[in-house]
Amino acid sequence: MPPRLRDRDSVLRAVKEFDRLGQTAFLDKYGFGEATMYLLRVNEKLYDSKAIVGVAYGFEHPSEGTLNNQEFSGGVSPGAAAWQLQQLGFQITTR
Repeated sequence: MPPRLRDRDSVLRAVKEFDRLGQTAFLDKYGFGEATMYLLRVNEKLYDSKAIVGVAYGFEHPSEGTLNNQEFSGGVSPGAAAWQLQQLGFQITTR
């Protein structure tokens, strides 16, 4: 498991890029698929939680870069993507 995210701003930067590119282009650019279960809710908009965490990690740790889809789990168990977002105070919802 990669180190945890610790910076809410990196998540918000990833959300901003998602909004700028749109879901399909964002997921394609970073090699993620659509979330199957857990979604991040920010300002009443929904985002693919695992993709947001992977990209946010790259913003927070530029020397390490964006995480790829295979490097971490997307669920709510400790250390997984949705769990990390909840630890930073973000709201997670399910499909």
